[in-house]
Amino acid sequence: MKVMGRFVLGAVTQEPSFKDPNKMNNVILFLDGRDTLNFFVDDAMYFQLKDKELFKPYDVVLNYKPFAQKVAYCMDLVSVAECRK
Repeated sequence: MKVMGRFVLGAVTQEPSFKDPNKMNNVILFLDGRDTLNFFVDDAMYFQLKDKELFKPYDVVLNYKPFAQKVAYCMDLVSVAECRK
């Protein structure tokens, strides 16, 4: 199920993988009031977002999967676009 929202881009980073420290995970952090949304994304999404301005709102599309086995897997980042007024 697609979910759309307006979130503030908080961070676009890479961190060492839990299983293999030689591999890097791409992490995108969005802010929504006091809550945060943390996504592990592929290289294509990381390179698309790494040069975007931080702490600026963006229109975000998420894929919500309510029946995912773990909470960490219930949402995927689909797209990020400049806010439309």
